[in-house]
Amino acid sequence: MLELMLNQKDHILQLPTSIRQAECTIQRFYLLLWPLLNLVEVGNYQKAKELTQKYVQLLLNSHYSLKIKVDCLIQLFNSVLSDSGIKAFAFCSLVEVCDAENCFDIITERAKSIVKDSVSWNLSKAERQDLYKRVGQVLDRQGLSSSAFHVMYSYLRLFEETDSALASAEDDARRSVILAIKAVDVVNFAELVYLPAIKQLTNKHAKVFSLLNLFTQASAADFKKQLNEYRDLMQSEGLTEQELVVKKSYVQICTLNTQVTNFSYTDLAQLLNVSTELKLCPRSFPSAS
Repeated sequence: MLELMLNQKDHILQLPTSIRQAECTIQRFYLLLWPLLNLVEVGNYQKAKELTQKYVQLLLNSHYSLKIKVDCLIQLFNSVLSDSGIKAFAFCSLVEVCDAENCFDIITERAKSIVKDSVSWNLSKAERQDLYKRVGQVLDRQGLSSSAFHVMYSYLRLFEETDSALASAEDDARRSVILAIKAVDVVNFAELVYLPAIKQLTNKHAKVFSLLNLFTQASAADFKKQLNEYRDLMQSEGLTEQELVVKKSYVQICTLNTQVTNFSYTDLAQLLNVSTELKLCPRSFPSAS
């Protein structure tokens, strides 16, 4: 029945938006549609997912207002009986619509917390990868480097060395390295280096992988000297030398021995490649008069 209704899509798209014009509005149509898809899911999940995607695409390509589209997607997200890939698909569609229509603020916080919120969702590995990738890419487009990195990092962690789809994540892995550098709260680069999705960068994006290694292997002094080799990459990604040097200092500080608490200034100055001379700023005092 739901497939037959799709053949009448021209009639569906002619449904009014006000009950003053007709008893069945486009909003009411989709409100009644989602429970029917739930029934299909009970017997055939893949078929339900396929139909959901078609009906959502029909809605998103229609002339109806943004509010109607967002409301219908929220209804779909809330009406899914099981926390399946259909819920993930609804969330991704909602995030991408809000991104495209410049109203991302209404779902920003939910997008940021998608990894935590979706822990209990019954998703296949591929569905979870798709969820994290799509949400992470939107967060990146919104300029939210830290949140984008954490979601993309969760996406990359799902890949193993033996995955046939590993190569498809190479561009996302490259971008994740740049996001890690830009994000002020990311300093554990050593853990990032060992991800299979990141290690493959030695092929197509060797320069990016080399820069990542520079953060973990070079001293602060050597780091600054070797940055000249990455000028083109820095320019293309909008990274400044000062930004990278400060980031390196954060990484260096986090590698300090936690068993020692009384580092000398000389030791810290050497570690961070700063002057050992303390310079006192002149200060003016009020005259005795």
